[in-house]
Amino acid sequence: MTAKDKIKILGLGPPGSVRLLATNEQEVGVYAAPEGCEYKDNECDNTLNDFFIKGISVESFPKNGIQTRFVDGFKFIKCYSVDNLNNGIYPTLSSNGVVSSCTSSGSGDAGIWIAGSQNVTATDNEVYNSITVSREKFLLCYFIFILILNYTQTYHFYIRVSR
Repeated sequence: MTAKDKIKILGLGPPGSVRLLATNEQEVGVYAAPEGCEYKDNECDNTLNDFFIKGISVESFPKNGIQTRFVDGFKFIKCYSVDNLNNGIYPTLSSNGVVSSCTSSGSGDAGIWIAGSQNVTATDNEVYNSITVSREKFLLCYFIFILILNYTQTYHFYIRVSR
């Protein structure tokens, strides 16, 4: 889905009870970006303003679960990413955002990855059963993650490492 400014996606009912399941050729569950800017693009001439998603579970997509790109002002609240094969929750090349009370599990890469974004606060999120939090990779990824976090963002994560 390519979004216009001031988009709100609200799951009615308990958080996660509204499920978006992978079908056909769609590679990313929910993708918010300016029109014409694809999820792989590194540059875009436009910015999408104000994207809000709450209470949705995005499951089993071959790339990313929930992704923003070139968005100014975004909020992911009480969202779930389950078994998305690349990144679960992935605000990238975006700014002025919040990722709060979200859960990501079963990602083939990062459960929650805030990449190339500025002024993002992530609080009370939980990540488990993802490659970047496996026991073998936890310390290295944690160290890299802390280096990235110290750049311009504030994070509070609960990371569960399976034994």
